[in-house]
Amino acid sequence: MPTEQQILKEIRKIIPNSKKYLFDDCAIIEKNLVITSDTIVQDIHFDLKNYTPSQIGWKAMAVNLSDIASMGAKPLYAMVSLSLPKHINLKFIKELYKGIQSCAKKYKTQIIGGNLTGSKEISITITLMGKTSHQGVST
Repeated sequence: MPTEQQILKEIRKIIPNSKKYLFDDCAIIEKNLVITSDTIVQDIHFDLKNYTPSQIGWKAMAVNLSDIASMGAKPLYAMVSLSLPKHINLKFIKELYKGIQSCAKKYKTQIIGGNLTGSKEISITITLMGKTSHQGVST
């Protein structure tokens, strides 16, 4: 599989104005607004034997917060999308969201929405928006 940088290089050739927006893990929108999206997937980024639902939730939020921080931005809003198998119960989902919310609260991030769907394994995608104190980031 090609590296992330090789893939981004090819995407930038296809998408108009992509050099203005597409960075490694975040996009810069309108001067000082940044946005990122990251997914963690069962048996790739975590397994149910070694992680509690709360730890999985925390990790899902933390990987996005680190992307925002890498751009020198302050996190603002998050949207959480869950893809869950049929066997996942409400207790698991509540504990998962407690982990997500705990991490979001620590870094003053407001969860504002998301999506729910079914899947064969657990997949959590979080889209996070943040703001820098400076007017844009140099490439």
